Amino acid sequence: MVEKRLKLIAIIALSILILSIFAWINSPISQKISRGETFKILIYSQTPYIITYDAKSGKAIIKVTKTKKRSEKVSINQTISEIFSEVEGNFQMEIPYIDISEMETEFYKFADYLSHWRKKTLILPLLIKKIFDLKTNIGFFDKISLMIETLHIKPAQIIFLKTDLEISSFEKPVSRDEIISVEIINSGAGKKIEEVIKILKNNKIDVLDRKNSQKDSNTAIIINNIENFEKARKVMNILKLGDIEIYLEKTFMISDVRIILGKDFKGE
Repeated sequence: MVEKRLKLIAIIALSILILSIFAWINSPISQKISRGETFKILIYSQTPYIITYDAKSGKAIIKVTKTKKRSEKVSINQTISEIFSEVEGNFQMEIPYIDISEMETEFYKFADYLSHWRKKTLILPLLIKKIFDLKTNIGFFDKISLMIETLHIKPAQIIFLKTDLEISSFEKPVSRDEIISVEIINSGAGKKIEEVIKILKNNKIDVLDRKNSQKDSNTAIIINNIENFEKARKVMNILKLGDIEIYLEKTFMISDVRIILGKDFKGE
């Protein structure tokens, strides 16, 4: 009797394993993550955006697109394809998407859970539930893979692309002898800007310009070329800025990196 039960349990376990392997083979996002490849996901909302994720480096670029209203006569898949083709310039079948057009308020809660689950571990079950409640064409195993990846992404690994800048490479290593130039905008940090300039110069960072903003804002890092991403990360480490977002904007800059010193800047 015991042997029969053990055999039954073994058969069930083996069946689950085989089904899991088969499901994983048919989970394209999971495979790309395991191979360290880059993939894209379209978030459909009132203002759609495309997330390009590099599984090898853990960097994510969020590209905001133009608002596009969905026609009642057009399927969600066709709408997604049209948005993707307009933004990326090429047609692609079976684009992974998440439709939050009918739950944008709830999605903000989801984003809040995503940002604070490490400090409030009790919200982790709520986060998992919201991930599996999302309206999407992404499969079960891919959802699990994305959830695991998402939980490990830090804000400093996210680049917000505000314009139609083209991205050819995610990173360019900074050599030891390479000089990094910065421009600083004081946006509420007061006299702390003097401390920052001193720290930067002591670390051989070339401060090309400093300005005062008429209004206060939060601390941010801006670049206008994706190749300066690692330079921005180096500046962040020197100033001990922690995990803040890096914005990629199509704007004129005289330096490699623009530092917005905001009212939230604490200094050393």
